[in-house]
Amino acid sequence: MLKPYIVKKDIIRFVGKSIKIDNVDLIGESIGSLFGQMKEIFCKVHAQIDDKFYGITVNFANGTENSCRSYWLCKEVESLWHNNEIGNWERMESAMETLVLPATRWLYIPVRYDDPFVKSLAPEECREDPSQLTNYVYGWAHKWIQENGYTQQDYPFELEIYGLNDGYEEVEGGANITLAVPIV
Repeated sequence: MLKPYIVKKDIIRFVGKSIKIDNVDLIGESIGSLFGQMKEIFCKVHAQIDDKFYGITVNFANGTENSCRSYWLCKEVESLWHNNEIGNWERMESAMETLVLPATRWLYIPVRYDDPFVKSLAPEECREDPSQLTNYVYGWAHKWIQENGYTQQDYPFELEIYGLNDGYEEVEGGANITLAVPIV
């Protein structure tokens, strides 16, 4: 069973690359293409905090065709300032971008895609597709937040944290991924 926990984070700074998600039918293909560039992207990120990397969905939805949704593949960095000198921006490689998330609390949900409970969240035809399972775990998290007396933060971000393998201590390798939803 999923065992979420809460983490309080200060401002988080990321450097990486994003894609705009225009066509819902091509989301998997677009994100897959971005992951295909992962090595090239990450070698251009300076001042990385650690080996973890992130997939971040940013959803500025306004219910119209002008809604803006994007997906970021990025690394957390210590600072966007060169040598931490305020006002002296770090020079980035071509096509690299920055994303800064405000300080908040996050509900972290460690996930294993072979967990019977995780699979049970999705319809039968979606149980072997990690991208589909991820969406159902986010749905479960939104319900968990309400049922446990928390309020989801109105930030338009959801995180996929790769390389944070806590949770599932009884299983070799731990979690496949940790998902995070901002809460008040």
